[in-house]
Amino acid sequence: MTDKKKFPNYFNNYEGLKYILNPKCIYTINESNSGVNSLLLINKIYLCACYDDGLLKIFNLLNYELLYELKGHSLPVLSISLMLNNNIISGSCDKTTRIWELKNNNYINIITIIAHEDSIEKVIQLKNEYIISCSSDGTIKFWNDKNYNCIKSLNVNDENISSLLEINDNKFVAGTVKLFTGKIMIINSINFEVESIFNGITCNWNNGLQKYDNERILVCSNTEVYILNIKLMFIEKILNQKIYIGPIYKLNDEIVAIGFFDETSFKLVNVKTNENYSEIKGEHKQEVSCIIKLENKKFITCSKDNTIKIWEY
Repeated sequence: MTDKKKFPNYFNNYEGLKYILNPKCIYTINESNSGVNSLLLINKIYLCACYDDGLLKIFNLLNYELLYELKGHSLPVLSISLMLNNNIISGSCDKTTRIWELKNNNYINIITIIAHEDSIEKVIQLKNEYIISCSSDGTIKFWNDKNYNCIKSLNVNDENISSLLEINDNKFVAGTVKLFTGKIMIINSINFEVESIFNGITCNWNNGLQKYDNERILVCSNTEVYILNIKLMFIEKILNQKIYIGPIYKLNDEIVAIGFFDETSFKLVNVKTNENYSEIKGEHKQEVSCIIKLENKKFITCSKDNTIKIWEY
């Protein structure tokens, strides 16, 4: 591993203001008897959620009204992303990826791809228009968005590939789950080759990779959040939480929201000082599965307890 002493580390030299945040839940959406796995913000107004019962639901965030219910998947939907043309792409435990288009005031499943041999953990579209999916079957697959043919498959042995994150026009990151031997891979999105690897970092969750800035990413890894410098290839900081981590999300340059598996809680943490701004317990009755931010100091959490909560801080 690169000697990190050779490089400046502004995280360790940061002296920020110490203050406590008190997020308040301003609304709870409870429109299902099934656990919520992930969230997607569409045009800052509409919220898409995917569920264990195979449904996708879209809500209006102005009045929290349920607008659309997307039916097609037969098993839990783990991943939802927005495509370049504003279609929605979803990945499921039923081994399929589905593309949904808004037509005549209804979302229609226009494409179904039998994509993998096991659950699809994450699916995204890159800026170069290729679609990428990763799976518990240990593969990352690249799809042409014109005819949806698989143009390449990367096999990562017996690793469960948990998450994907585009970091710039030429690269994306993939994380694997296997305990002790997990890895973070930097992959070229033009020739689909692995350029570099961080070994020994397990990415717990399909919502466990986050872009911090143009040079750094955040990774949830067991009980720790790693800050990885992907340009200089070294670990800048480790935030030890002592509890098994689920989703993470950067709310601003200081604050990262961290959800936990072992407790029905989440924290807002100063990523530069590792100080807790707040810890929310008991609002969700089961583990938090996804966190995303809104404007005006608001963010959203969802949980296996079937609820979606909107917070203000």
